[in-house]
Amino acid sequence: MKRPMAAGVPRLSTLRAVLLVVLSAFCFAIGHAGAKYLSDDLHPFVIAFWRNFMGLLPFLPWMARNWAAGMHTNRFSLHVMRAFVSAGTVLLWFSALALMPLADATALSMLGPLFAMLFAGLFLNERLEPRRWGAIAFGMLGALVIVRPGFEAMGLGAILVLCRCLCQGADKVMAKSLTRTDEPRAIVAWVMLLMTPITLAFAVFFWKWPDLAQFALLTGIGLAGALANICMVTAYREIDVSMVEPITFTRMIWAAVLGYVIFAEFPDLWVWVGGAMIVAATSYIARREASVKRAG
Repeated sequence: MKRPMAAGVPRLSTLRAVLLVVLSAFCFAIGHAGAKYLSDDLHPFVIAFWRNFMGLLPFLPWMARNWAAGMHTNRFSLHVMRAFVSAGTVLLWFSALALMPLADATALSMLGPLFAMLFAGLFLNERLEPRRWGAIAFGMLGALVIVRPGFEAMGLGAILVLCRCLCQGADKVMAKSLTRTDEPRAIVAWVMLLMTPITLAFAVFFWKWPDLAQFALLTGIGLAGALANICMVTAYREIDVSMVEPITFTRMIWAAVLGYVIFAEFPDLWVWVGGAMIVAATSYIARREASVKRAG
């Protein structure tokens, strides 16, 4: 007889999803630090193209072997739409990284999950009760604490991050929707395949060939991005968007460490306070969602 699971003990699939999100956050932070480092010599749009191109390469053998079955989809139009949104996310993000400290940008970017939760409620019929609306508003207030409008000039970098958050929220909801019908590897492969020519169309206006060292770093950025996406999409198959997102706060910790070590940057108190408010909002929503499911 199968032994019942003790109350309060997470399922193995939930623990696996948490570890996947933490690994995804680390890979994203590594890729973002590399992109910021290269932005002194290469335009962000060029970096974005190479990031997508390098991230696509590991999928090409699998795509060649599994094109008929693994890449089959009845929702190609949604893949195309997501590719344009994802391209906008990457272009905006890499442009912002060139203009502001890594940890500051990462803290503000944590608004993306709140937009994802909002869009999930609007388009995926996930529960959006008044308390979740209040938590989303609290998270938005955290963003105001970070940018402190009226006390400090809101730079272009912060504006780009906020625009990126909107795109990121839409991207995550599209990815969640696609997991209902398509395999995780196919979802990532399609977005990489379609994003590459989109980002190239922007990069050609600022083109500069990387040298050998830059090319090696671009390869690492692409591989880190591909692994981060695989981990995140796979986690979405295990648990809801609203339960995945609070764990992504570890990205800010990784960003603070990398920003200090590589760029001698360290976020000020208000960045941590605002980031904590955003994390608290997403964590409350996740806890509320879990309690509702247990009650149901």
